[in-house]
Amino acid sequence: MSGWIKLEKDRRDDPRVIRMARQLRDAAVTHERFMQNLHVTLVLGCLDVLWCYADTHIREDDSLDLGIDEIDELVGLKGFCSLLPTDWFEVLDTNRVKLPDFHTHNGTESKRKALTQKRTERYRNATALHDVTQASRKSVTRASPDQTKTRPRPDQDQEEACHARAAPKNEDEESFALLKSIYPKRSGDQKWHDARKAINARLTEGHTWAEILDGAHRYADWCKATGKIGMETVKQAATFVGPGKPFLDDFTPPPTKADTRLGANLSAADEFMRRTEPRA
Repeated sequence: MSGWIKLEKDRRDDPRVIRMARQLRDAAVTHERFMQNLHVTLVLGCLDVLWCYADTHIREDDSLDLGIDEIDELVGLKGFCSLLPTDWFEVLDTNRVKLPDFHTHNGTESKRKALTQKRTERYRNATALHDVTQASRKSVTRASPDQTKTRPRPDQDQEEACHARAAPKNEDEESFALLKSIYPKRSGDQKWHDARKAINARLTEGHTWAEILDGAHRYADWCKATGKIGMETVKQAATFVGPGKPFLDDFTPPPTKADTRLGANLSAADEFMRRTEPRA
């Protein structure tokens, strides 16, 4: 799997986390009030260690080849497994446990959908902001006429017609303008006229602007992560939306330093488990 998992930011308020923290607090020697948040933080940290480990080693049936004592050692908290609710954790036997529905929430497909949803929301917000800006400009233009003119200039009608042709006429043109704004810059001509023709062909085939813009966001993120912004190796827009359909590719960014450190930590955990396994 890829080097990240989906973590919900409101997980701290999850009743299951709070219940686990309360049980851990009640089992402690001290019951000082300020210790409550410490136990919540400890539970969250142990869950992150377990789920990060599972993201690499879990099987297709959501099972892990670890016993409860080994998991307690992995997270660094004795009795951690006994705190976990049944909808998060099941004991299969002495050497195997199960994390129900782990692939449903953190599998490759669910991660792809999460990224797509995020980029689609970003596109919608950008489109809404563009619409508000255009409406504001039109409103200011109507509210502030040129009072120095007593009558229209002879060429006024012609200028207004030119402005009307230059402004976006519909959602399709607005989407094309948005694509041009988010697509990574490259050295050389982008040939947007050819890209426009290729996009029309893809739309005729049944593809949507959401797919094209989502792909452009992924490609822009990838170019930024790999340091290709502004270089001639950036795909021409016409190629990006061409018959090969690169806009549908994943463009998964390379692992960051944080991902590398996480992989090293997990490798160390594997080595620890290997050394502590009882020999036959």
